[in-house]
Parts: sequence; structure tokens; C-alpha cells
Amino acid sequence: PWIDNISNVSLVSGDPVIVPGQLDFLDAKYVVAGPSGSAAYQDIEYGTGSVNGGEQLPLHLDLYRPAGPGLPEELPGIILIHGGAFKAGSKTGDSMPELANYFASRGYIAVSINYRLTTDNPDSSRPVEWASSDASQAFQWVVDNSDEGGLTEGLMVDKIAIAGGSAGAQTALVMAHANFPSAQPKAVLNFWGGYLLSWLVANQGDPAAFP
Repeated sequence: PWIDNISNVSLVSGDPVIVPGQLDFLDAKYVVAGPSGSAAYQDIEYGTGSVNGGEQLPLHLDLYRPAGPGLPEELPGIILIHGGAFKAGSKTGDSMPELANYFASRGYIAVSINYRLTTDNPDSSRPVEWASSDASQAFQWVVDNSDEGGLTEGLMVDKIAIAGGSAGAQTALVMAHANFPSAQPKAVLNFWGGYLLSWLVANQGDPAAFP
């Protein structure tokens, strides 16, 4: 519901990225499919990322789906990106399962992702760039599996938000505003993040960012 209300937000180069918003009005309506408090599907490989030496590191996500009476056939989605200074953290840490359950219980298809960390030794000196590249792969996986019979069946691919805290928020901002061809989110939920790339600015038509 809230994601429909931000389509008219306009951001231009030089304007603040943050747009005031609250999610408190989203009351729980559904149960979360799967064991209590757990993802419906765990450790799904959504892609790979190269590390030093040419090895391809598998990248995984957990998927949370709403269930229960009155559930619409079409659902918005949200991709959650953990924090940890690009050197720590995981899809099951930093209260990520609780946040994913929060959104799933309110009618969202939610995924929590892992991405390459500096401890994985990716072939790059800019961790936010490989993290955002991994997150864009997760976005594409969510979209690709939204057809009938897919794990994200019923997802409205034009109503997907991305959210993250700290390093995850920085990753989400880069992913949303650096024009990744495979990722076109509707909005960004920014928890304690800022731009790490000096050339990156929000332009008119870019996803709105919520604090």
C-alpha cells in the first residue's frame, strides 16, 4: 500500500535524497509461511561473485512469504541488505529475520541476502561496488522467479523496495541510483547509510529514499 503513494516523488540532482516516511501504520495481517519466525525457504543460491584467484563464490538468500486468508494474488516485495562495515554480518544477523518477518506479515514477499565481504577477498578495492553488484543479482533473481510456479510467484515486479542498514543502506543507495540495468527498485529504505561514491547523486525519476 505505502509503496503506491511515492510514485509522484521527484528528486533532482543536488536535492536531498531522504524523503520523510513512516511504516508504523502497516498492521500485521498475515502469518509467515514456514516454521515460526523462520524463512519459508533458506539458503537459496541467487548468483555468484568472483573473488581473488578467479573462484566463484556462491551467494545466498532467505525468502519469507506471507500466508493466510485474504492474501492478494499479487504482492509487493522488499530486498533486505545487512550491515557490518562490509566485513561482517549476514542475512540472519542484525535482526534481519525479524525485519523480514515484519514485512512478510504485512503482505510483502521479503528476501534477506548475503553478499561478498572484504573477508571473502573480492577482486576490488571498493566494497560498496561489489556489494551493490551482488544485490542487483538478488534483485534479478527475485524478478526472474516471479512467474507461475516460481518461489516469488505473485510478485509485482514494478513494486519492489530495497532496504539496508549501515553498509547495507549504502549498498542499497548505490544499487538504486547507479543505474544498474538489472535493478529498478520502487523505493529505498535507508537505515543509517550515506553515499560512498562522490559522483553518485539522485536524479529525477530515481527511487525515493526513506529514512
